[in-house]
Amino acid sequence: MSISADRWPLVTALFGESLDVDPGERMRFVAERSAGDFELEREVTSLLRAHDAVADRFERPALVTLDASLPDEDDAPRNRVGEWIGPYQLVREVGHGGMGTIYEGVRSDDAYRKRVAIKMILRGAPSESIVRRFRHERQILANLDHPHIASLLDGGMSDDGQPYFVMEFVDGTPIDAYCASKRASLFDRLALFRQVCDAVQYAHRNLVVHRDVKPRNILVTPQGIAKLLDFGIAKLLPSHAESALDDAALTRPGVRALTTAYASPEQVRGDPIATVSDVYSLGVVLYELLTGLAPFATDRITPHELQRRICEDPPPRPSVAVTAESALRAGLGNAPRLRQRLRGELDDIVMMALRKEPERRYGSAEQLAEDVRRYLDALPIHARPDTLRYRTTKFVQRNRALVVATAIGVASLSFGIGTVIAQGRVAARERDRAREAAAVAERERATTQQVSDFLRNMLGAADPSWYAAGERPGPGTTVGALLADAGRRVDANLGGEPVVRAAILQTLGRANQTLAQFALAERQLQSALDLHRSALGPKHPEIAGDLHELGMLYAQRGELTRAESTYTSAVDMLRALGDTTSDIFSRSINDLGVAMLTQGRAADAAPLLRRAVALREVLDSGASPALAIAQGNVGLAFDVQGDLDAAEAAYRESLATFHRIDRDDGRDYFERGYSLHNLAIVRGLRGDAREALALMHEATDLWTRVFGPEHPRVAVALAGLARVSYLAGDDAAALRYARNAEALAARSLPPTHPDVARIETVYGQALVRENQLAEGERRLRRALAIRRAALAPNSWHIAETAGALGVALARQHMLAEAKLLLEESVRVFTSTLGASHPRTSESQRNLATYIPVTRAGIH
Repeated sequence: MSISADRWPLVTALFGESLDVDPGERMRFVAERSAGDFELEREVTSLLRAHDAVADRFERPALVTLDASLPDEDDAPRNRVGEWIGPYQLVREVGHGGMGTIYEGVRSDDAYRKRVAIKMILRGAPSESIVRRFRHERQILANLDHPHIASLLDGGMSDDGQPYFVMEFVDGTPIDAYCASKRASLFDRLALFRQVCDAVQYAHRNLVVHRDVKPRNILVTPQGIAKLLDFGIAKLLPSHAESALDDAALTRPGVRALTTAYASPEQVRGDPIATVSDVYSLGVVLYELLTGLAPFATDRITPHELQRRICEDPPPRPSVAVTAESALRAGLGNAPRLRQRLRGELDDIVMMALRKEPERRYGSAEQLAEDVRRYLDALPIHARPDTLRYRTTKFVQRNRALVVATAIGVASLSFGIGTVIAQGRVAARERDRAREAAAVAERERATTQQVSDFLRNMLGAADPSWYAAGERPGPGTTVGALLADAGRRVDANLGGEPVVRAAILQTLGRANQTLAQFALAERQLQSALDLHRSALGPKHPEIAGDLHELGMLYAQRGELTRAESTYTSAVDMLRALGDTTSDIFSRSINDLGVAMLTQGRAADAAPLLRRAVALREVLDSGASPALAIAQGNVGLAFDVQGDLDAAEAAYRESLATFHRIDRDDGRDYFERGYSLHNLAIVRGLRGDAREALALMHEATDLWTRVFGPEHPRVAVALAGLARVSYLAGDDAAALRYARNAEALAARSLPPTHPDVARIETVYGQALVRENQLAEGERRLRRALAIRRAALAPNSWHIAETAGALGVALARQHMLAEAKLLLEESVRVFTSTLGASHPRTSESQRNLATYIPVTRAGIH
């Protein structure tokens, strides 16, 4: 059975990547990257066998077509070693490139003796399209004469009708391996990279886009000269008459010419290609030379996921991505020192080359090379905003001696020539800025010290005079009492320090929110926001942080629309500030996604939650609570969209991340309870009552231990135990847990909170199944009213309660309303979770069971 055309991009991408793997490891690599997609694995394996691929420095890119261009799998390659092709004898096969086999050859006749590389069509009788592309590559090379491009020497047709061309033999090493083996300095790497940019720019001036710029196509000779190879999938730009014909074979449906890890987003998407696509690939090469890592991890992910990351996710900045291991492997030396050198301008250069939008990258390889040169010469780069302070700093770096001498001269002379005065002003401004920076640093240090002193005194451990006689806290003092007292003291002790007051109020507000003291927490968080606005202006990362904290409070209180609006304000402010890779931005988009998800808007939420995971993987060097939380929320998105397989995998990944976190301090993260809770529900839906109950009991124990038995989250856990007991058919246990959850919620949650609806729904279902129909109906009506008011109309949570109420009414022979509710349940579950989801199947059974049977009884 042949593979469908829409899946060929995945086949071609994985095929191209596998060519970069050692031949002995290729089949295992393909199996791992296929991730259980046996059709994909079969097709790629077949292509590898058909090409008889071997890894070498001339390896071919991923070029696969849907026609008969590829040789038959059973065709045996012809061993030409020892043969003569024109005046050249083939000495050995050194690999493959594009459509051809590469041989080392030697010319030994009356003219001269020279080592060469000879490329011939791969094997068998070549198709017309292969011959056309082969001649296309030969013509491209004939038009390119540049010291950093492997040059064409000769070409022709062999005696048996096979076209060939002869190139200079480049005895070199791929640029990344060369730099690693030489332990090349950053300066040397950037100098080599400029040679490559020069070669690419020359090709662009000759209207050629390479389309496969990567380290293995860039060899460096022992003399330190870079050579760009393999124009087998290059594209002639439209000014050439041959363009439409020659590129057609690479742009029709089912064909993709690229090596995915180095391809630009527009190449991956199949959009039109221009010279800036090569600029992106150059950015990937530069990223690897500076960090020893690829911008996007390629191990343990499918080709489809890699393509998605290239098109959607921001890569980590080089200074953030580099690790001790990658620095050592790439010969880059000390990782902390390397991070320091990469931070700033080199980060900016690389990230500008890697922008998703082609129009926002460097406009040419020449511009990229120019910024690298300017960095090496300590000149301002174009990738960084051209502020006066930045230009001045670069001037001082270039002319330290001159600046010092000028400053001395200005201090000693009353008058001077204009240039001396100008330089003196520069020095003075720089001095003032240095003083300002020192003052800011001192204020931040003082703020930190004041916050520390306040919180330490709050515990009564440092200064007995903090408390009046008889007020000093004793062993029985609660955390709540300490927080309440601290809140009363903030204005009295720190009245003239608005930033310090704001920092402490935010801390106290967060703590009171955790203790479910929502009204007090809101007052403190709102005060912190107001203080920051008055001290810092309308837009500042601290203000975005305050908004995020308020959003969390509103979400916990069940005010989902208000929470979403507040999160959105935080996210919009951070974007306006250009802060889209920070910890606060990651947490804000994560919580915004959860707020959308809770309201039933999974399609809007899922991209935000995926991006939050991508950012956490960048920001956190290893396993972290924030990463585990984000992974669990992605699972919830899958869950809400009806993909239980993906949801379960994400929940388990989240729990595995929590497990990897170092807990030497004895800390346990309450957020782990959400992944436990949600995984328990999935296992319950799938009929695994034993694991579902074990997971839910673990979540309940965790939240009870962390928050205490009276916290609202414990009510949610008890509702979860009622749910999995109900799914397991244990109605007595379901009623017991639901009763306890309801009592706790009445003490700790507002009556219209969505979690109250969660509790009332499962309580009502259990009552109905126990034939307590009127009481069950009452609770389900209350739950449905809460959910209709709080959630989007197409939320499956509404469908859940509507369907349960429909059953209760049908069993009491209230058929007209029951029919409407049951039909609504089926319609919403089908549209949101899919026809095969367990909740959808149950709603369909209820509609088919209760309505027809009850109507038959009436007749």
